[in-house]
Amino acid sequence: MDMFCAVILARDLDNVTGLLLQQRVLHLVRIRDLEDWARGLGGFSGDDRLERSHDLQKRVLSIMRAFNAVDVRPDMNVRCSVRGGPEGLSRRIKVLEKRVGSRLELKGMLLEQLNAHETLLRQLESLGPGDVGRAANGHYTFLEAVLVKADQSQRSLLEQGLSTVLHVLYPLQTRGDPALVLVLVLKKDALAVEKALVAANIRKVALSQAVGRDTDETRKKMLVSVAHLRDQVRSIEASTARDGARLIPVLERCYSQLFKDALIAEAQGYFQRTARTYVISGWLPRVRRDELSRALRSVVDGRCCLHGEKPGNVTAVREKREKVPVLLDNPRWLKPFELIVTNYDLPEYGSIDPTLFVAVSFFLMFGIMFGDVGQGLVLVLVGCWLAARGKGTFSRAGSLVAYAGASATVFGALYGNFFGMDNIIPVLWMRPQDHLQVFFPLAIIFGIVFISLGIVFNIINAVTSGDVMKGVFGISGLIGGLIYWTGIALASRYLVFKVSPAAGPLVWLIAGLVLLLFMKAPFEKLIAPRERMFPEGIFAYLLETAINGLEIGMGYLANTLSYIRLVAFALAHAGLFLAVFTLADMVKGIAAGGMLSVLIIVIGNILILGLEGMIVAIQGIRLEYYEFFSKFFSGGGKMYRPLGSAATI
Repeated sequence: MDMFCAVILARDLDNVTGLLLQQRVLHLVRIRDLEDWARGLGGFSGDDRLERSHDLQKRVLSIMRAFNAVDVRPDMNVRCSVRGGPEGLSRRIKVLEKRVGSRLELKGMLLEQLNAHETLLRQLESLGPGDVGRAANGHYTFLEAVLVKADQSQRSLLEQGLSTVLHVLYPLQTRGDPALVLVLVLKKDALAVEKALVAANIRKVALSQAVGRDTDETRKKMLVSVAHLRDQVRSIEASTARDGARLIPVLERCYSQLFKDALIAEAQGYFQRTARTYVISGWLPRVRRDELSRALRSVVDGRCCLHGEKPGNVTAVREKREKVPVLLDNPRWLKPFELIVTNYDLPEYGSIDPTLFVAVSFFLMFGIMFGDVGQGLVLVLVGCWLAARGKGTFSRAGSLVAYAGASATVFGALYGNFFGMDNIIPVLWMRPQDHLQVFFPLAIIFGIVFISLGIVFNIINAVTSGDVMKGVFGISGLIGGLIYWTGIALASRYLVFKVSPAAGPLVWLIAGLVLLLFMKAPFEKLIAPRERMFPEGIFAYLLETAINGLEIGMGYLANTLSYIRLVAFALAHAGLFLAVFTLADMVKGIAAGGMLSVLIIVIGNILILGLEGMIVAIQGIRLEYYEFFSKFFSGGGKMYRPLGSAATI
């Protein structure tokens, strides 16, 4: 990355901002926040313009959604010229809002009436034909009629409660439970009905007052009214669709222009100004600096002053007040593995990008733990489908699934495993469950290699950032690494040659390295003189150093042994299939056992593919984060967000 500064005339401001938006390469910053000489420069005030653009965007979106336009994306390459400029656009939007608003209001009123009439029709259908409406609305002189909804058990309780009075239960529905029931009793027994309803936990149904004495006549009127209301709603929807087909393309262009206007106003908020000039500053990849310089000189006919600076020469970066943005520059095939890295954190500028090493290690670890040709090919197909259907992060996640499937396929071929069956394809290497004496040492060696790589990366990062003390005396520094590697040599000598680990020069080397850890404070005072060698006291210093030494010994041992899970999950994979096939064999002797056996194998494969596949992926990522990243990855990087890119939208 380079710091790029441009001084332009005020009259070229909009043209230059448009160019920066088109180039999508400059991560804008305020130069007065970075350099002392720029603190006296004034700022560009575009808050009103930004607020107005955002307001108009929301209003345009509201109109478009009224026309049922759901997927609205700004197109950075279109222009929308409206007579009268922003004020003319605002007036036009106001007219459209009024037209669309009145239409929506009318449609809402019609839908409300339609809903009320349809509800009434449903009640009429429940009441059935004839003069039931007269009874249900209480139009009889000597009868008390109550409309209720009750299930079978409630109706039985109601019958019991009314057993002492003369009554009729008239079901108005022949289907469904609870059903609509009309209860008829004499007026004098109305209180008995109330008590029986309470005892049976039954509530009355309120019948619309629009149901008159003749339900057939009311039904005919409602049918005519509902048909008329539906025609009116369809007419409004048809006119809305016609207007939408005509106006949506225009509104999309206007929205895109407003979106660009907002970006321009936001970008210009980063600019500093003098009486006649503007100072534009930002970060950009060094390889793009000459390209942007040529384009900028062309758009202003050479009326500019351009300057580039390396990060180390920027005052705020040297004083650690400003972080240089990070752009992970990996080949396309490595981009999916960036998801694993950035999910942990973004590496700091100048530190090692571990994406390549994550790709190699994750590919190997997933395959070792989940080697199966059949299931691997399924993951490849699913991953390719997700990558093709998705966009951005979703597409990368699909590619990551496909890579995991490819790894499982490769190791499945080495193991001779096809959907858990070991007699379909030949074994190209060996099976983990048959050669544990080989796989356990290989898993440990795998762990040693990547832990050592993490230590080396930490030393490189420390030297690059100028923190030599961390690179030498840190837990993952040079001394810690030497202790780890010497311990490995001791263990290897004992396991291979049966030489006692308590004897020989390697033991004295470890002891000397541990003692060297206690020299951190004197070295710090020698490199950067300070008043006190032990600011917290010598006892606290000795205790802290001793704990660090213990953490190096115990921590590295635990980190290394953690890689045994590679073999453990490979065995678990074989064990799960053994359980599935055993269960399938057990049911073969019963009726329809063959079909049931196949079903068990299919379901078992699905469960293993889904559940164990997810667990294995999590375990692989865990080994990346806790055993590898923890050695060197500090994170805390700032994302590179150039003006006009997807990251700023």
